[in-house]
Amino acid sequence: METLNLSSTQSVLFLRRETESAHSFGCDLHTYIKESFRTDCYLSISHPVHGYSNLQDAYTFAEQQMEQRFWNPETHVLSYELAGLPRRSQDELDDNAILSMIRRCLCDKDSAGLTQNLDLLFQKYRQPAKQSQIFVKFVFSNLITTLYPFLPDNTEKSLDTLITELYIQQDILEIIRTIQSLADKIVQNYGAASALDIRREIVSTQNYINQNYSRDLSVEMLASLVYLTPDYLSRLFKKSTGKSLSQYIRQVRMEQASELLRTTSRKVIDIGTSVGYANYSYFCQSFREYFGRSPEKYRQEESL
Repeated sequence: METLNLSSTQSVLFLRRETESAHSFGCDLHTYIKESFRTDCYLSISHPVHGYSNLQDAYTFAEQQMEQRFWNPETHVLSYELAGLPRRSQDELDDNAILSMIRRCLCDKDSAGLTQNLDLLFQKYRQPAKQSQIFVKFVFSNLITTLYPFLPDNTEKSLDTLITELYIQQDILEIIRTIQSLADKIVQNYGAASALDIRREIVSTQNYINQNYSRDLSVEMLASLVYLTPDYLSRLFKKSTGKSLSQYIRQVRMEQASELLRTTSRKVIDIGTSVGYANYSYFCQSFREYFGRSPEKYRQEESL
């Protein structure tokens, strides 16, 4: 063969004659290099070249084929004989849909769901893709950005460092292992969370309601304050207090209204507005349902 060194780590080998099995020849050459020089390498074998006019196409094919190292780092010999590698199916979930589900699982502290959706994304990119390595790394950098806020406080590496390391990595399996390690830390952190940690989120929600009952309080807004999804906060709040969020908000507002009715001479309509009821009729209806009396009747009977 003739050898052309492209750099200190890359060479092009020109075989003088066609071999019976290009893949077998490549495997033998790989074994020889590994045993003789105590170093590993990757070989990409093009179709036979029958003239100078085919040389550029053959080199381009071999170069593109070498990209498969990213998807199959354990395959060291890539040849045209094995070029028909499996492709991902087109009916798989969209990346954004999977990332959205992962964010939801993170907010809900759903370890099983997080693991399941990460596996979906990992499985999708373990096989060769039509997209470039840069695109795939972009997808996984978004995943790291999504995971990072949920990592334990003692995480050693910064987000910038993790993303930089991802972009210089040349092995999809190593990228997956790194991200899986980050996810494992999050899951372990979830497992270590005590009832006090959960209680803190509920107490924070209660404190906010107690101090801001006059405002428009939505489940979505309250959930965002404690970094949970609305559904998860609602379930957690009900389980912890025995009341739904709407019941608790109503309780706080009614107690405040009763206090103002008993201790002040403010107009009922003003009291309703001050405890979060812009609609006077709705305030009177809610008050009657809660105390069994109208605000006016309550004031007459309970005033100090």
